[in-house]
Amino acid sequence: MVRTQLETMLSFAVVVYLVTHGVSVPADGQGDLVNGFCCATRAWLEARRVAIGSLLGSFGDLAGA
Repeated sequence: MVRTQLETMLSFAVVVYLVTHGVSVPADGQGDLVNGFCCATRAWLEARRVAIGSLLGSFGDLAGA
């Protein structure tokens, strides 16, 4: 479990680094880069779904007050 979370975080960090630092990626490898970014982002969001849901719920509570 911990290894999966660590691998997910590292994959996400690598992709963010590559995207933000303008690393040139050959056209045939761009699909893999985007796919890896989407998978890492989805895994990160899924792991934090409860925390994000409670945060969004608290915004709804503030709007209703």
